[in-house]
Amino acid sequence: RAPSPPPRAAAPRPPSPPAKDGPLSAEVIAQIKEFDAAGRRILAYKTYREATGVGFREAEAAVKAILEQS
Repeated sequence: RAPSPPPRAAAPRPPSPPAKDGPLSAEVIAQIKEFDAAGRRILAYKTYREATGVGFREAEAAVKAILEQS
């Protein structure tokens, strides 16, 4: 039997954007609230994730806290 080829390495994942320090800008918070009001909460989570670099679960909890404060 011929030897099998060596296993392929998984493609490297692109690096996550670095987490930004400090509070969110008023613009990002306003956009999160607009997405929620339009029934687009997933986009609100995505906006938060892009602004902070956190994972989905963290973004979900943070967005819910932002919306509860309003």
